Formats: sequence, C-alpha cells, structure tokens
Amino acid sequence: LTRAVADAVRIPVIASGGVGTLAHLLEGVTAGGADAVLAASIFHYGEHTVGEAKEYLRRHGVPVRPAGGHTFQGDTPGSNRESRDRVSPASGDRVSPARRGRMTAEELIGQVKFDDRGLVPVVTQDVGDNAVLMVAWANAEAIRRTFTGGHATYWSRSRKSLWVKGETSGHFQDVEEIRYDCDVDTLLYRVRQKGPACHTGERTCFYRSAYRRGGETE
Repeated sequence: LTRAVADAVRIPVIASGGVGTLAHLLEGVTAGGADAVLAASIFHYGEHTVGEAKEYLRRHGVPVRPAGGHTFQGDTPGSNRESRDRVSPASGDRVSPARRGRMTAEELIGQVKFDDRGLVPVVTQDVGDNAVLMVAWANAEAIRRTFTGGHATYWSRSRKSLWVKGETSGHFQDVEEIRYDCDVDTLLYRVRQKGPACHTGERTCFYRSAYRRGGETE
C-alpha cells in the first residue's frame, strides 16, 4: 500500500506505524518507497538508538542524514542530541528531475559505486509500459548532464566521450526519474522515448529472444 501511494503522488510520503524492528524501517524506504519513516517506540523503550538505526540503513545501501540539522530549538547543554534527530533517507529510492529534486546530482554521484574506469551501468526503461529499452554506461559528468539537461546522457566506451541519446537521430530520451539499485552500482533511467531506442530502428535493443518458456525463440 505504501508503495502504491508513493508511486501515485508527487509529495513526500512518510511511513508511520507498526515499526517494531530496524528491518521495518528498511522495508519502509525500499519495498514501500517512502521518503522517510517515523518511529517512536523502538527508541523510547531503548530497544535501539537513532545511531543504530542510521547505521543499519546505511549498511543496507540507504543514504541517511539528520533531517533539519543536529539540534533542535530548546536543546540544553548535556542533552542527548542524537536521540532527538529524525531519521530520513537522503532521497528515498527515487530521484526525479521532472518532479521535485530529492537528491542533487552530486549527492547521487557521491553514493554511486563506480567501477575502476569511473563508470556505472545504466538500464533505460520506458515509463509508459516499463519496457527495457537499452543498457549503456555513465560517468559522473554524464550523470550531471542528465540532471541539468533532462535528456539521458551516457559515456561511450568506444569513442571515449559523452553522448546524448537522440542528438543525431532526434530520438531523445526525456528522463522522468532516476533510480539506483540496492548496492548503488547500477542506475535506472525511466524515460519518455521519442522514436525507437535501438540504432537498428527497433523500439528496444532487446528485440531478440534467446529463450522463451513454452515457445520458440526468435
């Protein structure tokens, strides 16, 4: 239900209620797609500290930070500041330049696990029907330009240069959303594709089948 709401609305979604374990916090921002989670009893009764919760989320690939700073008005010297911090993901699990920005390009770049060439694979998906259109590569600058320009931008390993999908063919990919996987080593561009995505003229680069249960391959 939380995921359905998060995908349907354009405002921040906070999951609240029923949090009994740290795993529930993780489920709220991953499976549930919430922008933040609200927990009280597991902290009030000393089962876990806020620091433990943040470390748990961090170890599972969820960027965390104190929301609103480290202190609140009315803190007194010697008070436990950490216990009054609110826990929230840095971005939720979706980043959408077309909606409000939940993460800057630099925040995303700081989280991505690039390979030894400074690249990260990018899966590109049509937002209309979720068809996988293509797989390419991006470096930090390609990610920056995708954020600022709104068109999917990649890194060509053969030409060793940046390229914007559609800059020669006109088949641009308007990026609606950028997601990252649980290990933060693969990106997902959800786009509105203009024309075919494949250089062969096919709508998707994955137009051939190697195996199909109960049917012949193409």
